[in-house]
Amino acid sequence: MRTDLGGQYPGKFGRIVLSALEEVVGRNGLLAVLRLGRLGHWSEAPLPDDFRPAVSFEEMGSLFAALDELYGPTEGEQLAQRAGRRLFREGARDLGFMLGVADVGRRVLPLSVRIRLGMETMAEIFNRYSDHRVVLREDRAFYYWVSESCGLCHGRRTTYPACGLMTGLLSAAMSWLSVGRVVEVEEVACIAQGAETCTFRVPKVRTGRRRDDA
Repeated sequence: MRTDLGGQYPGKFGRIVLSALEEVVGRNGLLAVLRLGRLGHWSEAPLPDDFRPAVSFEEMGSLFAALDELYGPTEGEQLAQRAGRRLFREGARDLGFMLGVADVGRRVLPLSVRIRLGMETMAEIFNRYSDHRVVLREDRAFYYWVSESCGLCHGRRTTYPACGLMTGLLSAAMSWLSVGRVVEVEEVACIAQGAETCTFRVPKVRTGRRRDDA
């Protein structure tokens, strides 16, 4: 393991991230982001389609730094969130997201239980197959997804929360678990801003309208 690069993700995760990002910005947009992030080799040689470590935190951080540089911080983070929602759809199949929450349970179990089980399942995937370490916390009103090490903003220093991909991924998962309702997920702390962790707040109650793109 190349600890000097901060950690790694499996090749399968990297492939799905690139696929989701291409859906959002198009092929030419993706190639431009890769060139800017000095990741052009990813377009020439596909990442391995398995769970072996293949994508360094340094590379993933560079990818999203380049996205923000190319499109601007506001639009870049919005695009990352959209890619995160698409990542959930592909990850549900290829990475095993939500396998611990059967569809019948998704509709029968209380919402707070569904959300807790879903977050536990996703956290287990990250903790088992990558160096992206997640712990879950909660208080009376919220669940908290706490990334103690995060590759999405690795090596970055920003004035804004920089993990839009994770915000989108969690938002899509919560929408799926709540059978189409919007559950607002907010990144309330980010390592790129100098915080100790990247922390995402998820309300325990159902909120918002139905989402069509979850």
